[in-house]
Amino acid sequence: MRIVENETEVLDAIHSARREAISSFGNDKLLMERYLRQPRHVEVQVFADNHGNCIYLSDRDCSIQRRHQKVVEEAPAPGLSDELRVKMGEAAVAAAKAIDYQGAGTVEFLLDTDNSFYFMEMNTRLQVEHPVTELVTGQDLVKWQLMVASGHPLPLAQDEVRIHGHSFEVRIYAEDPQNEFLPASGKLNFLREPEQSRFVRIDSGIRENDVISNFYDPMISKLIVWDESRPRALQRLVHSLESYQISGLKHNIEFLANIAEHQAFRDANFSTDFIDRYGDGLIGRGLSGSAIKDEQTALALAALYQVCARKVAAKACAINSNDPYSPWGTVSGFRLNSASQHQVSLLDDNHELQHLELIETSVGGKSIFQMQQGDNLYVLNGELHGELLHAEISLSQADKNRDPLTDKNQAHKFKVPVSQVDDDFTLFINSSSYHFRAIQTELTEEQECLADKLKAPMNGTVVTHLVNAGDTVTAGQGLMVMEAMKMEYTIESPFDGIVSAFFFDIGELVSDGAVLVDVEPAKKEEG
Repeated sequence: MRIVENETEVLDAIHSARREAISSFGNDKLLMERYLRQPRHVEVQVFADNHGNCIYLSDRDCSIQRRHQKVVEEAPAPGLSDELRVKMGEAAVAAAKAIDYQGAGTVEFLLDTDNSFYFMEMNTRLQVEHPVTELVTGQDLVKWQLMVASGHPLPLAQDEVRIHGHSFEVRIYAEDPQNEFLPASGKLNFLREPEQSRFVRIDSGIRENDVISNFYDPMISKLIVWDESRPRALQRLVHSLESYQISGLKHNIEFLANIAEHQAFRDANFSTDFIDRYGDGLIGRGLSGSAIKDEQTALALAALYQVCARKVAAKACAINSNDPYSPWGTVSGFRLNSASQHQVSLLDDNHELQHLELIETSVGGKSIFQMQQGDNLYVLNGELHGELLHAEISLSQADKNRDPLTDKNQAHKFKVPVSQVDDDFTLFINSSSYHFRAIQTELTEEQECLADKLKAPMNGTVVTHLVNAGDTVTAGQGLMVMEAMKMEYTIESPFDGIVSAFFFDIGELVSDGAVLVDVEPAKKEEG
């Protein structure tokens, strides 16, 4: 789908949509239709048998979307009057009866701000979001399908349908919200799902160490929650997202938590442009209500984890050695006539190298660490128990005239799950995940520069070249188009220069991180 605001955009939109349609469906025929600026996406679940019976089973709101793909669904749709629900339900049933439909189906509408609604399409199947309808109706819709297919009548009449409570579903995707939601692929190194109950349901087909490839839709699983009311169900959703932990690839869990915590969403004040309108605030950290929201604080915890991990490893080595009490088998940061110091180098999420120093002091037999970052002074202590870091941390302003160990600042206690594979590790703090790489040796300047815009940002296929080898290009000019999972991405030149060569032809598969094109920077004029 493409939105066209003026006639100068028409041809570009047609060409782009046709390329995507041919790639995804083998058919480039297009439809042009009226654009509603701030509608809601409300759909109705219908069911029909071969005995002439047809009913509707609640409605669903699927307005929270990005690129016309649903992200959050809920049932029943909030804020609809009883009269409007009946009108939409009856319209959906009329549409199904008009084609003598049988089985499960979904009639989708666009609901305008004046409560007028427009038929969009009918999905002649059971949809991804059907669990929210199951939870508010108490009905097994897959069982209904089998009954209807076997020739049995529907188990309920319209006046027997009951709606109880409220339900949300979110789609856990392998994608990078901070990089235009580009699909992600890779290995699920670590997977911990929320505990399932009558309030929490997870529909998934993946396990830890499975690989998410670029050949299929990037949805990892569906998280569905239910409770007696919308606010209580929303609270269940937030808590479940905080308990959902994935590492090894980019995902949208923090993004979903930020949506659930957003005041406009809590107030059910939204339309299909919700993510476009509030996108910047939804992608950033810090909306999950945690006492620890700061990336600098996560960095401090990462440094503490590294020191704790070193101590655990040293202790294990000492126990297995001929002299378990040897001072050479300890990691105390000991220095003669000086405070004990620990040096930690980490590469963070933004590919920035962080050199950290922790000063260790013993207080009452317990190791206390101080770490200064700018004007902030962190006082930390903790222990590592398997995959869980038990930590206590307080933050104050650095002040040479004050002893941080006796400062009365409030300390926060955590149990932080940690996933580590080789030198890469992830800290899970509420619904946020913080990825780091422990650097054992100094990096060269060239190695530190990891953000190369001429590399493939994902696994995918080359769609087209926008320029030719030998062409002169300017910074920001499109060089080529890639496609993955029904989405196009333009590779742009990071600087002025001349295109030396393309390394992949149109139609070729490309791996994430592969160098796609070589651009020779323009020489600066002297004088």
